[in-house]
Amino acid sequence: MRDHWYGDNRDLAKWGVLLQLADRYDAKHILHVMYYRTNGWAPVQVDGEELQIPPAVIDHFRRAVSIAELQSPVPLDVITEPFENRQKYLELVRQRIKARTQTPGLIFLDPDTGLAPPSPAVSSKREFVKDNEVRAMWEDMQIGDVLVLHQHKTKRNGPPWVAMKRLQFEATLGIPEGSSKLAEAPRITMDALFFFVQKEQEAQVQTSNVEVRPEVHSEEVQSDVRTEVLSDVEGDSRGEVLGTDGEPESS
Repeated sequence: MRDHWYGDNRDLAKWGVLLQLADRYDAKHILHVMYYRTNGWAPVQVDGEELQIPPAVIDHFRRAVSIAELQSPVPLDVITEPFENRQKYLELVRQRIKARTQTPGLIFLDPDTGLAPPSPAVSSKREFVKDNEVRAMWEDMQIGDVLVLHQHKTKRNGPPWVAMKRLQFEATLGIPEGSSKLAEAPRITMDALFFFVQKEQEAQVQTSNVEVRPEVHSEEVQSDVRTEVLSDVEGDSRGEVLGTDGEPESS
């Protein structure tokens, strides 16, 4: 999660989903793994002079760690430490999972773009969370906990990206195909959704404002997708909304 994107429509969908899931699963808390990364800001121009945006403005509109102040009906535990070193960050997250005193809870993984593709050249980027990292956190979770993963739309052609990433998510956790669920808010954002599953239990989740997709039953799609998971080299569509200097384009 980066300050650039905080407060956009995806956050409305994200927290709408999370609070609905917390209610449905009677979660005692939400552990938000932010994968927080800081960024700089382009200056404004006043009468031809370039000036920095005052910190108070950035803090109000684009301070991602302020999500900890959300007036949530369930306690929020937000990991706000910067995501700089993968191994150290994973150790920190695992410690926080194990240190919880009340369960069940929601463990929400919020990387910029979701699960990493198999390609080493791409998977090392900090935009992604790696399969082995997700698997380690899953092993630390208690029975009844719910794992939720933010997944951004990929830029791949071919088999449906949702089915492809869903199979990868399930394979990572070692759970049967079709046992995870999906939540989304298509009338709010079309390029992000959320995979979720309750550990060692199955629960049918229905929400009033968030759509939950049915399982994928097409054998043809499943077969094609399985092949793509093994050979996947992908980016994500979030980069397409950035300017040439890496700054988000105005909407």
